[in-house]
Amino acid sequence: MPGTIIGEGETQIFMETENGSPISITVLKRAGQQKFWAVSLGEIVDEAARAPVRNSLLWYRLACFLPRQLPGSALASDSPANARQARSDYQMVLDDLGNCPRSRQP
Repeated sequence: MPGTIIGEGETQIFMETENGSPISITVLKRAGQQKFWAVSLGEIVDEAARAPVRNSLLWYRLACFLPRQLPGSALASDSPANARQARSDYQMVLDDLGNCPRSRQP
């Protein structure tokens, strides 16, 4: 969603884990500040949440198991501009997480 001030906005991405637990990723953009993201575990978006610490279990799970792109069906009801922003913000999260360190078997 675009913010009320030009240059501000927030993207919230809600997901469900294999065991049905909710997880959300929030990307915040504030005027004059660097864009940042946070992850919340649970049904309520935690205002104090932050991105996971590199090499923590949560970081590993996100870096290795998040889909490489948002499913088109998740963005179907959004405006084209909002869908583009959500894709861009999601890519920023993936880029920040970096590559999965686990070895891949051929």
